[in-house]
Amino acid sequence: MRERTKMGVEGQTGEADWDEVKQAFYGSRAPGTPSPTLSGRVVRLLAEPRHDCLILGPPNSGKTALLSSFSQASELVDHRDFQAFAQGALADLKEWAHRHRHDSASWAPTSHPATYSLQVTIKTNAVLMQVRDVPGKCFFPFVDTWWNDLTPDERYAFSAPNLVLCIDSLEPQPLWGESLPKILDRLATNPGPPIPRLGSPLPPQDTEYPCLLPPKRQLPFKRVLVALTRIDPLIHEAIQALQNASEILSPLIPRSLKPEELARRIDPVCLVLEQVGPVLGQIRSALAPEAELAVGITSAWGFELEPWVPFGVREALLFLADGCCEGPVTRVEPDSSLQAVSGRWTDITDDFPTNTSGGQR
Repeated sequence: MRERTKMGVEGQTGEADWDEVKQAFYGSRAPGTPSPTLSGRVVRLLAEPRHDCLILGPPNSGKTALLSSFSQASELVDHRDFQAFAQGALADLKEWAHRHRHDSASWAPTSHPATYSLQVTIKTNAVLMQVRDVPGKCFFPFVDTWWNDLTPDERYAFSAPNLVLCIDSLEPQPLWGESLPKILDRLATNPGPPIPRLGSPLPPQDTEYPCLLPPKRQLPFKRVLVALTRIDPLIHEAIQALQNASEILSPLIPRSLKPEELARRIDPVCLVLEQVGPVLGQIRSALAPEAELAVGITSAWGFELEPWVPFGVREALLFLADGCCEGPVTRVEPDSSLQAVSGRWTDITDDFPTNTSGGQR
């Protein structure tokens, strides 16, 4: 009989036993260092299927472009308390983005799932974040056969603590309403407490069938960020519209309006509602009670080609790594309303200073 192998113990093991060893290793929540024998036995341990962040979104929604800007977002003088260091494939992706971001046609859609590593340092605390980028065609539109054909390791990659859903703020895909319920259903797990069935309240009725309590299903994520990507062309279109109407609205708008200033005045929740509908309510209803939900406005390329200054990306990483919400990232509280009060996603006239003659400064 072959000797079964535990973590750090030498010996021979069969395929079934080895699957148990891998499951115990991947499922462990405590840090561990595999023994040289174990590392040599399976090189796949170096590519652990568990990830720290999962990025999903329709094709051409800016997922990979957002990833390429992660480390670029920290290369600013006034962000010394935040650093992001790209490693491996992400460093190559960033270098490729430097060469191709001027030509959007050269940015090819992601064809296969890929993993990127990023070292994030907030003040003195450093963490390694492994991000899984999934091609949009895999989920939008959702196909059951694709999900059913995933291997256990591939499916385990979706149980990351952080989830980023990318929505193209300029051209939102109509597939959200069709695919999102199916995606949430497949990603949900059964870790919650037992709940009674509506037709079988406790105590159980006098019947030969016992009253079984099913587990509460919920998403495994601790933090979910809905990232409104490609905000830069939307802002440029808005500014152009304001300039065209300047003769009529000149007393109401500032003479010089910076794109960053206008972008920071957008209500992210209202913009999501306007572009794709009530997706936030669907996500919040599937989250665990202690999970955090936020909406962020981002631009991987920023508002000027040179220098490359991403917008909202640093704040998105702060939320994913530390749960901090600031700038264009807004937390959605569990008891907050998800309805647009004014019917518009922003009002550019709020808080702009005016001079005594009624014109703008």
